[in-house]
Amino acid sequence: MKKVKNKILSVVMVVVIILTIIPATVYAANDSIGTAKLISFDTNISGQISTNNKADYYSVTLNNSGRISLSLTSFMRFYCIILYNSEGHEIWNTNRNEWISTTGQRSDTHKIDLEKGTYYFQINGYRYNTYDASTGNYNFTVAFNSSGANTPNPNNNNIATAQKIEFNSNVKGQIAINDRADYYSFELLNSGRISLSFTSFMRFYCIILYSSEGHEIWYTDRNEWISTTGQRSDTHKIDLEKGTYYFQINGYRYNAYDASTGNYNFTVAFNSSGANTPNPNNNNIATAQKIEFSSNVKGQIAINDRADYYSFELLNSDRVSINITSFMRYYCINLYNSEGHEIWNTNRNEWISTTERRSDTHQIDLEKGTYYFQVNGYRYNTYDASTGNYNFTVVRGTSNTGVTDPNSIDKGVISSEGKATGKPTIFCFIEILLDLVGLESKATNNSAAILSPQGKDAGKPTIFCGIEILQYLVGLTDGKEW
Repeated sequence: MKKVKNKILSVVMVVVIILTIIPATVYAANDSIGTAKLISFDTNISGQISTNNKADYYSVTLNNSGRISLSLTSFMRFYCIILYNSEGHEIWNTNRNEWISTTGQRSDTHKIDLEKGTYYFQINGYRYNTYDASTGNYNFTVAFNSSGANTPNPNNNNIATAQKIEFNSNVKGQIAINDRADYYSFELLNSGRISLSFTSFMRFYCIILYSSEGHEIWYTDRNEWISTTGQRSDTHKIDLEKGTYYFQINGYRYNAYDASTGNYNFTVAFNSSGANTPNPNNNNIATAQKIEFSSNVKGQIAINDRADYYSFELLNSDRVSINITSFMRYYCINLYNSEGHEIWNTNRNEWISTTERRSDTHQIDLEKGTYYFQVNGYRYNTYDASTGNYNFTVVRGTSNTGVTDPNSIDKGVISSEGKATGKPTIFCFIEILLDLVGLESKATNNSAAILSPQGKDAGKPTIFCGIEILQYLVGLTDGKEW
């Protein structure tokens, strides 16, 4: 019995000696960022969290911006992953990952969009922070997909470092957890419309447009993807003045709420407004552009130029006709006298939706003097602003041209063939006499007609038209013979 006890004691001593010789660090070789184990993509890595090894650290290097997919299976009751940048600052984490109790394990894939660089991540068995520690085995792989970003400047994170783009070039970029916004710039040599065609693979995206001074002048937000396709495509059309502009792309739903990350691509096309006014700064009466009668003027209302002003001078009292075609959803014209007082206006002029344009002629009788008029894209006052191109001519001496505002009923006049042509003839006095005595002429399709000597609605004036008028004046009926 004594010999057996001696043998057992000898075995125990050998085990103690062996355990003393083995270094303790083998259980926690990668227990800090400094000792993190470098891993390769698509390689299966196994590890263990124990009471003596509370966390394991790994590192990965991205040669380009892109998305890592970290697929982890944990046999611990809980697990957390914490991601650090190259400076050791935490930039992402996942916690409260509890196993399925019936299987004693849990599998997840975490997709993380990152900029180019070196990263470290920690795996531990806590529920969150350092609460409710658990132990066990785990295994994982890390896959990588490049963003394909083609901007030569990856640090375009503010206006000062904005990436200049060329029109009609396809630009690819990425919003990452450590790069929440990208900035771009472009220059317009003339006023015109940009068409920003954008495809986003983020859940949300916003675009913010800035002037050359860095002031926000336009934005779009709350652009959510189509969940079934995981993407969204839009074209934003923006009318702008000549100048340099900057725009920011981010993955927020709006402001800085509900951040998302992912890839995007876009192109910017440009169409000149064709504006032919030598003074592009005609934004008030003091800088109004003087125009010549009957000359064709082309202009544009932009998001940063809400109104254009023009002036003309009448040497005598006369009627002027403003013939305007607008490619804006709405337009208004406000006319001012030489003292700057409004004397006439037209508003609520909405385009025809099927053609996206509207043409009108406005006739105004004016005294001798200097006049100013404003063109804007509002529905009325400053409500429902719209932008786009327009063109117009101002013609004087049109009191007898028959041109009228298309919003009013066009009575027309009668030609020698008895048709409403809108051209004055010697028979126009018939309509005038009827109006004077308060009678209505019989009309078809807004064209005036008169009675023939036979008492029928023939619409053809004859030499007896004067007799017809006299009949009306003395109360005779059209059927009475003379």
